[in-house]
Amino acid sequence: MLYLVNRWHRKISSLKKYKGRKSIWNIQDMQQGLLWNPKRNHRVHSSNLKLVTLLEHCWTVYKQRPQQYPAHLEQLLQKEPILITLGLARLTGWYKMRPKALSRILRCAKQGRFPLPTRIEIPKPGTDETRPLTVPCKAQRVRMKAINIMLRPLIMDHAIEQHGFRPHKGVHTCWETLIPLLNKYPYAWEFDYRKFYDSLTFEAINTTLEASGFTQSLIAELTPHKYLERGTIKEIDKGILQGFPTSPLISILVLQHYEAYKSRDYQYLGYADDGLIFGNKITIKTLLENKVALAGLSLKPKATHLIKTPDALTPFTFLGLHYDGQTLTLNTRSGLKQGLEVTLATLRTLYSPKYSKWQLRNRSHTWNYSITDKTWVYIPKPPKVRPGALSALTLSKPGRPRATRNTLSKYPQSRISLPGKDPKVMN
Repeated sequence: MLYLVNRWHRKISSLKKYKGRKSIWNIQDMQQGLLWNPKRNHRVHSSNLKLVTLLEHCWTVYKQRPQQYPAHLEQLLQKEPILITLGLARLTGWYKMRPKALSRILRCAKQGRFPLPTRIEIPKPGTDETRPLTVPCKAQRVRMKAINIMLRPLIMDHAIEQHGFRPHKGVHTCWETLIPLLNKYPYAWEFDYRKFYDSLTFEAINTTLEASGFTQSLIAELTPHKYLERGTIKEIDKGILQGFPTSPLISILVLQHYEAYKSRDYQYLGYADDGLIFGNKITIKTLLENKVALAGLSLKPKATHLIKTPDALTPFTFLGLHYDGQTLTLNTRSGLKQGLEVTLATLRTLYSPKYSKWQLRNRSHTWNYSITDKTWVYIPKPPKVRPGALSALTLSKPGRPRATRNTLSKYPQSRISLPGKDPKVMN
């Protein structure tokens, strides 16, 4: 019995250094995705301790030999198939699968043999156009997500101007950087790339990945060219398949390789393929176009605007927020959150995964969206009642005093109902 207790204490002490730590692999990966199961609210298999040790080993290798890290990762995936569980933790509803189906997915993900992905067309919000998405099977999705998590250090140490698809970054960090840049530079352009994923050339992708240390076998796995559409096998002549978990990572590396983020003449601020550039001259847009043209990219004319000059600031909408120079207003494409004024301090709360999709919470109040009225309703938070107040206000229970007027005056903010009276809030 004493042996089991000592073993339990050793296990708890080994887990404490990972619990709540904000590492390169993100809190969600280190705490919930690896050591704790958020759905079942308990610790998962103890083999995840080995997985955490492998992650720390990968981070050490990347710090010492960054150019050899992708090749080392490819060898590690073959020797240590436990790394595939990283992608499995990102698969929705994996814990509900049958054991046979789960083992089949893991076996296929470890071997790397998959059927061709399927291409579907989904509508773009707010437009009549469609977006082509290439959906891989579950086993291939698990493997791609595992590789994407393992390649995360490549983004964390580069391209700080990019706030999309990066841990600890988001809409709130992008806007916190945007406002000071608007006040600093006299000219600002808002732009969007035209068919970003479909316009990248194979030469630009291969050159970027080879310069980062990727092997040809790993490049062929991350950038497949064939897909299945309505039962017919098709092949792309340029670009990268949109819908793969690794496609955003590769696109960021391409922009980084062709120095789109860094320039002496302008300051870049991006979120995925959307972005803004700031500078002291109006010709900064031409400089960006010349750089991205080497990778086969071009700017979309309809989405490229000059939003600031030394004379005035044109109101614009970026990442679902409308800014007129003084106030920020929600202006999403769906229109469900439109019309609510927010601040930079509340943006972090609004886009936090802890809260509901349709609520903006604060310490003193809550904004709740009403779908029927299409408006935001202000809901003050109820006051907290001490445990002693609840026991004193208990009505007609044996062995406890009945609530009286004196008791009510002692706790005026409690919602109660007196015998023979209508329920009301005592003020």
